[in-house]
Amino acid sequence: MWTPTPTVPSAPYSSAPRKLGFLQRLRIGWQLTKVSLGVLRQEKGLILLPFLSLLITGAVWILFFITIFLLTAP
Repeated sequence: MWTPTPTVPSAPYSSAPRKLGFLQRLRIGWQLTKVSLGVLRQEKGLILLPFLSLLITGAVWILFFITIFLLTAP
């Protein structure tokens, strides 16, 4: 199984977590985004559930607003 390389090396002299700056957090976030997109490219089936969830949620919202529109129409 693939394991990502640590982005922040652990310091042997301190057990307290290091506070990262904004640009470091942004860089780490971008790296995680690239890794996630790479996984999605390899495992195309993983995108199916969020896509179905999007479609079902959209249908529920449409039904909700149509119902409100029909019930409040004079």
